[in-house]
Amino acid sequence: MKTWIGSFALLLSAACGQSTSDQLLPPSSESPSDEPGSDQALWPKPSTPDASGGSGPNPWLDPNPDPSSGGGTESPGGSGGQGAGSGGANSAAGAGANDSPASGGQMGELEELPSGPPAALELLLVRYEESTTSQKRLEIYNLGRDVDAADGCVVRVYSNGNTKPYRTHAIETLPAGASVRLCTTQSPDPLCLLSLGSSSFNGNDAIVVSCGDEIQDSLGRVGEDPGKGWADGSLRTWDASLVRCGRERDTDPSDEVLLSGSWAALEFEAPNAEIARACSALGLGGALSF
Repeated sequence: MKTWIGSFALLLSAACGQSTSDQLLPPSSESPSDEPGSDQALWPKPSTPDASGGSGPNPWLDPNPDPSSGGGTESPGGSGGQGAGSGGANSAAGAGANDSPASGGQMGELEELPSGPPAALELLLVRYEESTTSQKRLEIYNLGRDVDAADGCVVRVYSNGNTKPYRTHAIETLPAGASVRLCTTQSPDPLCLLSLGSSSFNGNDAIVVSCGDEIQDSLGRVGEDPGKGWADGSLRTWDASLVRCGRERDTDPSDEVLLSGSWAALEFEAPNAEIARACSALGLGGALSF
């Protein structure tokens, strides 16, 4: 009797053990990697190319991939992504932050534009002619950025020691690296683009170039009547033609007039080569090429 009961208990135990083992094993058609919480479920699956050869959002190139794709917002080899399977920070460092197939820089990064203040306005009076006739001419060269009407650039004439301008001539546009000539109506100069009227200035009138409230350059002394004009050594401002040497501007129209340090007595139409020789001979270090 005891032998029969023992055999029955042994058979029952074996049957229960087989049932429990079958419950713990997954069906052969299922993959453990698809279970929730596994690395495979969290890793972004590659996008499928469409008929045209393109593809959906690419985590290597798209700076803002769709979170619903399951891939998070970081890619392998990106800037420190923490998604499962990426290998952590060490894997990201090994791949390099700049190893994406983009043109350069980090994934999805926009090109950084140069920073800093905008180029300044810088106008220079380079030619001056006050002849014995009614022919008067001035030339302004633009050393700075492009000038437009909003800059308020003008040439003012202060006559006979007055502190209020006698005439004002607007320079509404002047590209960088270009010059503009202002002439009286009697001048036959075909390069003149702006008119000074019939008789704009004499040798004793101060010329001031400004943009808004900023003085750009000047010749003569505002508030002083020098008689016929200003003289400095062999140079003078009446019955004369002067050409600027160098790029140094006189931004104080009330200071002393020092012609010998900036100007050479040459014909208004003198070519650049002649200006360069004259300025160098005067020890002024050459001339502005305009």
